[in-house]
This record gives sequence, C-alpha cells and structure tokens, in this order.
Amino acid sequence: MFGYTSEKQYNEYMSLPGRLNKIKFPLFGFGAHDDVVFCSSTIPVNEIEQSSQPIMVATSHKGGHVCHLTGNVLPKCWY
Repeated sequence: MFGYTSEKQYNEYMSLPGRLNKIKFPLFGFGAHDDVVFCSSTIPVNEIEQSSQPIMVATSHKGGHVCHLTGNVLPKCWY
C-alpha cells in the first residue's frame, strides 16, 4: 500500500493518536461509529481534552468512512 510494508504500518502512520501535538491550527474531525477502517475507539479523547490547541471532534452512529489525503500520485499524511 503506497510503500508501506503492511496494512498495520499504514494504519499506524495515518492514525491521529500521538500526533495532536504536531497540529498547530484549529482542527475539526468527524467520525462514525460504523466506520470499517477506523472505529470510534481510535479517537484520542484524552489527548483532545489535554490539548492547548482548539480541537473539535464529532461522531455519528452511521456514516461509514471518508478521508482526505494530500499528495500528487501517492497519498501522504498531512500532519
């Protein structure tokens, strides 16, 4: 998957936990409990509560999975 050695490595690189301190601008995130890629348990609630940055995360019961990646041909993480 785009140069990653495994799906696990890709998911760890693309997930938010442990990276909130690198975000230096207001952030809005929206997740769904029925997301088959990243479930609601991947939302770093403790990090969000402790962050000095303005962060808002909302969830819905249904909605599936939507994401935004940057990059030209190969996607890369924006944070």
